[in-house]
Amino acid sequence: ESVRNFFEKNENSVIAPGINDTITKFGIRKRKRFLIDTVYNLYSKYISEGNLQISRALFYKLKPYWIVSRKVTGRDTCLCKVHSNFHFMLQKLSALKVLSSSKSSDFIATVVCDSNKIECMHRTCDKCKQKIVNLVENGNLFTSYYKWITKTEDRLGAKNLIYHVKITSKVKIMCSINDLIKELNKETEVYLKHIHDTTHQYKALASLRKNLSMNEVMLVCDFSENYNCKYSSEIQSVHFGASLKQISLHTGAFFISRNKSNFWLFKTHNELLNLSYATWNFTTPGHDKSVADGIGGSVKGLCNQAVCQGQDVISVTDMVRVLKSSTGKKTMIFDINTQDIDRIDEMLQTNLKAIPNTMKTLQMIWIKEKKEYLFLNSLSCESCRILIYLAFIFS
Repeated sequence: ESVRNFFEKNENSVIAPGINDTITKFGIRKRKRFLIDTVYNLYSKYISEGNLQISRALFYKLKPYWIVSRKVTGRDTCLCKVHSNFHFMLQKLSALKVLSSSKSSDFIATVVCDSNKIECMHRTCDKCKQKIVNLVENGNLFTSYYKWITKTEDRLGAKNLIYHVKITSKVKIMCSINDLIKELNKETEVYLKHIHDTTHQYKALASLRKNLSMNEVMLVCDFSENYNCKYSSEIQSVHFGASLKQISLHTGAFFISRNKSNFWLFKTHNELLNLSYATWNFTTPGHDKSVADGIGGSVKGLCNQAVCQGQDVISVTDMVRVLKSSTGKKTMIFDINTQDIDRIDEMLQTNLKAIPNTMKTLQMIWIKEKKEYLFLNSLSCESCRILIYLAFIFS
């Protein structure tokens, strides 16, 4: 159980969101989880965290069958930009023998005292905040590395009108070795903070779920996905044309977006529901939302199964009918129409104040005794409640 729990941690594997990402063994069907590192490296991490002292061979044997490596056809297309760009630099400097390893854990160990301490990972520790990768003697030699870059391009549209589009592409950067080292050192602070905050949020959310009392509920939500509508059989012009609609799937109780309107709605609806206490916790951008990531794949799989059985799924009504007949009471399905959305829009105040550092907020708390306030925090903290939070009032 110790090994299974270790592999299922969100910092070691991510849940597979795809329609067909399931695996069956001994008659038990499980949704796959993809490893984010090799089993060889994870064994070292398992031992270093003070878990059971077992052999590497036994560790391999105890790995759950639903924890698998990703195939090229199942490659990740939702990677975190901060992680990816930093790993590109680590890989190149490791290939140039400037660094002894391309593993992020090895790099972190060389620039911080303790990767579990917020002071070290946020670069405020007096002992390690100045630790960097030193320049090298042959640093004037040129090299290259890759980087994900988003830029605006001009496109020529109908009637020769120019419009702007944002394009993200993997670009090859040419520079000297020392310039690459300087870029790595410059991005280290952002990277370390991102690593710490990501791990902290996963642990905080796991603790929150584990310690729920009888009168508390936890909602796990994710960003929306799309389902392409399908007929059980289609003529050619339908299959290759733009005749089929898309349905937005919100895999959770509500759609998550960090902005002042949703923050205000969070505060207001807690009052309407007569709750005494509520907390909203975010994961860091670009990282999975645990079980919510698998809901979309399951829902789309059920719809595709219905299509294969001769049913048409070409509207929200069709989808709701199929899902309610397939899932029973296991999954609650809600049809949210434009009138529902407009009704919520009408509730919003037009002069809401902007919330400072919105994207840096990873937790907000509302408490009935101080219902006019939202308490904001840069990291989730279950035990300290509202004592150290930034208080914000909308009016």
